[in-house]
Amino acid sequence: MLSTSNLSVKYGRIEALSSVSLDLKPGSIVTVNGHHGAGKSSLLKALIGGVRYSGVIKLNGKTLKRPSPRKMLKNKVFLVPERSAIFDTLSVRENIQLAAITLKKSKNLTFVLKLFPELEPTLEHKAFSLSGGQKQIVSFCRCLMANPDFFLLDEPFLGLSEHNKIRISERIGILRDSGKSFLISGEVKETMVKADTHLELAGGKLFVKE
Repeated sequence: MLSTSNLSVKYGRIEALSSVSLDLKPGSIVTVNGHHGAGKSSLLKALIGGVRYSGVIKLNGKTLKRPSPRKMLKNKVFLVPERSAIFDTLSVRENIQLAAITLKKSKNLTFVLKLFPELEPTLEHKAFSLSGGQKQIVSFCRCLMANPDFFLLDEPFLGLSEHNKIRISERIGILRDSGKSFLISGEVKETMVKADTHLELAGGKLFVKE
């Protein structure tokens, strides 16, 4: 389980998160909604040590000390940022395989292509030739290659076509059924993703949506 207790993030005098506590259990989906600037991205970044924070983050009951994106990747926690971090001069194949380079245990490309077979014809294309939606899918596939237990998805459906939203939501369901966990920020339709818990961020505080 990935959990936080009294997690706070400040940028100067601005408090983005204030004493946030949550639990992300194995095989669960938790969504976090809130207006722009509510702190959704700060929450996800804090969970991988991407921003400075106070409070406690635990992974499988063990308190994490000085987490970093690299350490969390090895601990099977992976963040897919809101803006897809795609390298335009690399091929689609190279972009997908980046996350697996430093890992001893990762998924192979065959596994990823089973989930997204439409990518196969584009593997040797340079990433700059892709549409925004295709880049989002490549970014998600890079995460799949890392084979995390905990997926942190920041606005994964933002700007996607309905077709691509359905493609990704279907894959999230398949992975959840295999025991993977998801913390998803942004507006998520219940018809697309069957979440176990819906949370709302407002004023730096986290609330359960009824």
